[in-house]
Amino acid sequence: PSFADAKACLQNHEVQVGKAVKGPWFDARQDMKKLKQRVLASEKRSNDITHRAQEAVETLAQAKQGLVASTIRASLQQRGVSTETLFAELADKQEYISQAAFCKFLDGLNGLALTSEHRRLLFKEGSADGFTRRTFFEMVERYYRCVKDIAMTTEFEIKTSTSLRKLEAREVVEVVEGPKSDEGLGVMRIRARALSDGTTGWVTATGNHGTPFLVEIPKPCLYLSKGEVPLHDGFASEGGKELRVLSAHEVLEVLEGPRKESLGNAMRARGKAASDGATGWFTTKSQHGTDCVRLGRSTYVCTSNIALTDNIDIKDCKVVRKLSKGEGLTVLEGPIDDAKAGVPRIRARASSDGAEGWVTVRGNAGSVYAEESGRQVIVSRAMPLQSAMSCTSSTTVRQLAPEEVLDVLEGPVELISEPPERVRVRATADGQVGWITVRRGVTSPWSPRYKCVAVVAMHDAL
Repeated sequence: PSFADAKACLQNHEVQVGKAVKGPWFDARQDMKKLKQRVLASEKRSNDITHRAQEAVETLAQAKQGLVASTIRASLQQRGVSTETLFAELADKQEYISQAAFCKFLDGLNGLALTSEHRRLLFKEGSADGFTRRTFFEMVERYYRCVKDIAMTTEFEIKTSTSLRKLEAREVVEVVEGPKSDEGLGVMRIRARALSDGTTGWVTATGNHGTPFLVEIPKPCLYLSKGEVPLHDGFASEGGKELRVLSAHEVLEVLEGPRKESLGNAMRARGKAASDGATGWFTTKSQHGTDCVRLGRSTYVCTSNIALTDNIDIKDCKVVRKLSKGEGLTVLEGPIDDAKAGVPRIRARASSDGAEGWVTVRGNAGSVYAEESGRQVIVSRAMPLQSAMSCTSSTTVRQLAPEEVLDVLEGPVELISEPPERVRVRATADGQVGWITVRRGVTSPWSPRYKCVAVVAMHDAL
């Protein structure tokens, strides 16, 4: 019988003796009280022993998993292949590594001796039958975050090695070899690759007084809260091949980075589309120095009422119509001096109705009839027309198509911005590998483990 059975039995009999104050039933009540205390004490001892046994099993499982992972990493280094390659070798068509396939692989590793009981512990964190892609990578790959600045050196022996560079707090590294204990100095060292720049060297994980310089973390992943994120084949955010567009709610494994892309400042202007009058901000020159638009025609505005005529010769022309003060004009030709009248003239198109003709810009007495108000630009490549000057915090009014014409209303002005951070990622949905730009409000850290913060039902089906 279990402790629950014993407590239930005592509880059933307490009804008979619960009100007794003397006599045999009272004596029985006292005996049952002592018996209940013995049962509770025995249950507590049993729970403590079970808990300690579970902790011992967990510690042993972690040690064996660490030994296996270290041996596998050493084998990968010797073969010159990646974890991804090994997974492809061991997994079946459903991308699952069976227990039999994995144990057969372990038998071929040099220097690894495991009992059948130890092998069963390897599957404790995954499943009883084998490994999914995620659980396999979690076992083989190890990641640490730097919590205190620490040197990365060329060799395991600190005294005989030189410093490659300093790891800064919050940098993430992937374990390549180790952990190994330096018995002479009493420190734990690992050979690791910094995700930010790929530098590989030896790092002290724990100091001789137990001071942690690195703490183990899950594999870094990102979650996309918004879609339409381009995945590029190279580090540069411009000029490379777009592999595909990532969708909202995709999960990405971080393989490299974040790394800042050294760029200049973009030039932005506010304009109005000639086709539909849509107004907003657009990029005239990208951070990479690429021109996104080319100059179009000049624009003028009438400063007083003036005639629109059918040819340049004022003395031999017909009036097409009268232009009103404030009307906009797009220059088609000129300014050209009318030799006979001695005034500059432009051939222009009226913005209001498209009427074309010649207009006097300035009279021979110096009176100004039309003055330059700006220029039009022609879009060189598709880009968004946005509601604000900032590229990242504004909404898109609409997409601008190549060869669209815009009237420049303001700018161009330089947009001072922080260098973008780029990360190399693998999309878990299809395994596609490429580079993306990390953006606030779009990308956020993700973990496969969740903590329940409120009572919620668990169902047996989706």
